[in-house]
Amino acid sequence: MWMGTLVLSGLACTTPEPKNSQSSVDDSAIQDDELSLSHPEKADAWSTHKLIVENKQPRQGEIDECEARVTKTSASARNDQDLLAAKSHLGKAVSQGVALYHWCFYQTVRTLDQKLADSEFSLDQKGEEFFQKMKGLWLLAKALELATGDQHYFIYLRDRYIQLNRDIFGRSMESMAPPIDDRIQAPISTERDDDDLNLEAE
Repeated sequence: MWMGTLVLSGLACTTPEPKNSQSSVDDSAIQDDELSLSHPEKADAWSTHKLIVENKQPRQGEIDECEARVTKTSASARNDQDLLAAKSHLGKAVSQGVALYHWCFYQTVRTLDQKLADSEFSLDQKGEEFFQKMKGLWLLAKALELATGDQHYFIYLRDRYIQLNRDIFGRSMESMAPPIDDRIQAPISTERDDDDLNLEAE
């Protein structure tokens, strides 16, 4: 059973007024080159929320499709080798739409923060949601790193993983094992293609 507090620090703060949020901008006018690739000032829930509401966002339908694709790809990965192969294939898609996947990453984290802060969910439900979302977020962070060379996504996710374990589940983590792709090598060749990995959302 999951044990820990039910409060995320920072979520009780006053919501900032959106400067160029999705709701204040005509969706059809937003192009990839108009979207920044800003990162949160700090690896916490409040800074992540603030980043999203103060920057232009992709259309909600695109975010939904991205989240569905990442979830489906993550669910199809049964072991470490599967995750490495999925990262490589997803990285190809990310490289063709970095801005979309950048904001998909941070919006997925914000959705997780909101669910973990919701008192209507039991600790067991939060634990399951945390595990599933973190698996997909790891995959997306490493795919973004592969496409951009930027390690910020993984570093942010690692810090959030430690913080959420402490604040939500009461588990103190002094250190973490090296990332999967540092422990094992991806297979040199694979018979899988994009369809095998179910990258397209249904």
